[in-house]
Amino acid sequence: AHGLVEWVTRGTYLGEFRTYLTPQIDDLYLDNEMYVKPNYPPEGTYRIGATDVTAAHTWQTAIQTRDSPQFRLAWPFNGLGWSATDPLSLSIRSVSGSHHLINHTFTHENMDRMDYNTALSEIGDNNALAQSEGFPNYSPLSLVTPQVSGLTNPSALAAMWDMGVRYTVSDTSRAGWDNPRPNIGIYSTIEPGILHLPRRPTNLYYNVATPAE
Repeated sequence: AHGLVEWVTRGTYLGEFRTYLTPQIDDLYLDNEMYVKPNYPPEGTYRIGATDVTAAHTWQTAIQTRDSPQFRLAWPFNGLGWSATDPLSLSIRSVSGSHHLINHTFTHENMDRMDYNTALSEIGDNNALAQSEGFPNYSPLSLVTPQVSGLTNPSALAAMWDMGVRYTVSDTSRAGWDNPRPNIGIYSTIEPGILHLPRRPTNLYYNVATPAE
């Protein structure tokens, strides 16, 4: 629609056009197995470190300085991998005021068949960690579920609602979960007060680090 209006008016029209970009870096504090040929299932693990956080923060600052002052990276985190003396935890604490920290549950367990009490604990334990760390931009209203799971599980959704969650993400690559219209989310049919925000995945697997992989 935007392209059509711009073509008809030759680029002159009243109003404002915005594009919302919220890049998310999942599984903060956890490590992941890496793809290693020819041994698959993969061998070895990788976990970002303090230098990676510094590099990401420096990159964000450059983007903000150049042309997008409101640009913020979002870090969905899992409290299971946090440690009070860990260099990664300390580095996140030092830059958390410049980024968005989002609840990703405590252990990253799939929520498709999770019972109510477990879901309550998964969400609540991460809320408690965020509070103890004093993340300035953290809000219990938002949740990124592990593997975008639990969105059709009444028990998990009830726990989300009772913990104050009002926004989750969905996966646009799955049938029925794309935006119904641009910049429009999908309200849950199970917990109608929860809005699912369609998130577009990349075509890179989570466990690769090089173009060849």
